[in-house]
Amino acid sequence: MQNTDFKISVTKAVRTFSELVNCVYYKKNRYLLVKGNKTVASLEPLTASPEFKVSDFLELLKSLPHLKDQEAKSFQRDLKKAKKGLKSPHNPWAI
Repeated sequence: MQNTDFKISVTKAVRTFSELVNCVYYKKNRYLLVKGNKTVASLEPLTASPEFKVSDFLELLKSLPHLKDQEAKSFQRDLKKAKKGLKSPHNPWAI
């Protein structure tokens, strides 16, 4: 498996984009896109992001600020008002 940097013109990158993406994905190549003798962008493999587990999500939720009792009650009233204002979608098959 290669891991090489290549300089390529933006014009050539446009014309061979699918091939470049395959080389990035399978060979882990990195392409520096050049326009007018200036490197303007790169096309390279993404680094693996860390796995985010459900337990991590639960810990995140626990760490967030909580509503105080009065705020929670007020929020609940607002949700009930909003729900009353919603109309059910028309169902032509309903009796």
